[in-house]
Amino acid sequence: AGGVLWEWHNMYETTIHATNSIVVKMSRLTKLAPLYRGWTGATLPESFFKPDDDGLCGGVEYGFSSTTTDRRQAEHYAEGKASTVLELEMGMVDRGADISWLSQYPHEKET
Repeated sequence: AGGVLWEWHNMYETTIHATNSIVVKMSRLTKLAPLYRGWTGATLPESFFKPDDDGLCGGVEYGFSSTTTDRRQAEHYAEGKASTVLELEMGMVDRGADISWLSQYPHEKET
């Protein structure tokens, strides 16, 4: 009642495809190193830590996720209540790409 209904017709398919293509190609130049992601104001559910029937636990991020090679930067983002810092291990298939050269905040060393 009285709300605004937004209709968005541009789903950015080409932009998403081009961005993904760049990351995949640039990832071949990325040296394997630990990555970090920090946030505050949220906690992980118990299921993140409790193995399921197959002995697996963890979670999935359904979109691009900002990570850094600088643990101190992740700790900065995790300052406050309910803070979390994840240390992630890159694999040969699922590694990201150093995008600090195009970032508005290159000092964050985003990958």
